[in-house]
Amino acid sequence: MLCFLANIGEVLSGRLCPGNAGVNTASDHIQVLDDALAQLPDAHRRGTDVLMRTDSTGSVNAFLAHIRTLRERGIHTFLSVGYAVTEPICRAIRTGPDRL
Repeated sequence: MLCFLANIGEVLSGRLCPGNAGVNTASDHIQVLDDALAQLPDAHRRGTDVLMRTDSTGSVNAFLAHIRTLRERGIHTFLSVGYAVTEPICRAIRTGPDRL
């Protein structure tokens, strides 16, 4: 698991997990995120919006709760979770309201 600074492609933190590790392990996501944030200068960590992107494995409740606690500590965190858009998802989107 790796965390990059997108605008320059620099690796901020990473963690090697055994091949039998579960994919929805919030503790791994939290550790990598906290290590990455620690690499940012405090002025940027606390004064700049930080958008984190993850795949669906990062959408576990404990990880999302951790992101909320970061906000309470003054770190402006936002999360974007990507996942496969399957036909059932497409149908749900098409049947939803025209506006969000």
